[in-house]
Amino acid sequence: MKVTSVLSSSSHIHIIDPYRCIFALRSRSRTYLIAGDVLFQEAFYQIGLASFPNFGTLNYDPPLDICDLVSLAPEHKRTLHQQSPEDASSQDTPQAMTEDLLSKRAMLFQYFKIEITPDGKIAALPLLVKGYVPSLAGLPKFLRTSARCVNLEQHMCFETIFRELAILHIPLEKNINMNLRSDNKTTNTSDAAGDAVSKGGILKADFLLRYVLKHIKSGKLVSTVQMVMGVDRVSIESS
Repeated sequence: MKVTSVLSSSSHIHIIDPYRCIFALRSRSRTYLIAGDVLFQEAFYQIGLASFPNFGTLNYDPPLDICDLVSLAPEHKRTLHQQSPEDASSQDTPQAMTEDLLSKRAMLFQYFKIEITPDGKIAALPLLVKGYVPSLAGLPKFLRTSARCVNLEQHMCFETIFRELAILHIPLEKNINMNLRSDNKTTNTSDAAGDAVSKGGILKADFLLRYVLKHIKSGKLVSTVQMVMGVDRVSIESS
């Protein structure tokens, strides 16, 4: 059986390791391990492209300070550790990255529903899946990459932003956010839990896998080579 058909003919999903986003998936007479981070990254990339430019909105209330978030990015901390103060570039400071994002704020909102307030705070992101709120833990890296690597005058900026949005949305159980709400067009992180959230207010990682597989089976998402890179057959035959 072709590996690309595994995802469209799957059933009986089990979480193996929610912290590393690893699942076991039954497809016909075989069992597979799924590297959910690989699968979800490609799925969210496709969802972003398909939703453009008619995104819903994920609001942060209150808005979050970009300078504070960027300073928490692992890449920023590594840069500080590896460079001497004399070698550090002024463009690598959280203040400089905040200014860079502020200079792009009109186009970021127009095309991607990424809302940045005039005083340098992130107020909203595009809502890719109703009821699903990505972890705040991924925001520092997303904002840092958006500031340093995105040139809105270049065609490739769209791919970069959609790829980074996809990475931001990968659900790792240890980073899953709480206090979520969703409706048809808007999700607000300060409200009560929504319809994609499990009992206790924590999003079940398997919800998103079922969502992705459902849309692969319906043809709304395409089972690509990138997706099946996360599939590994662990049992050849089952009774």
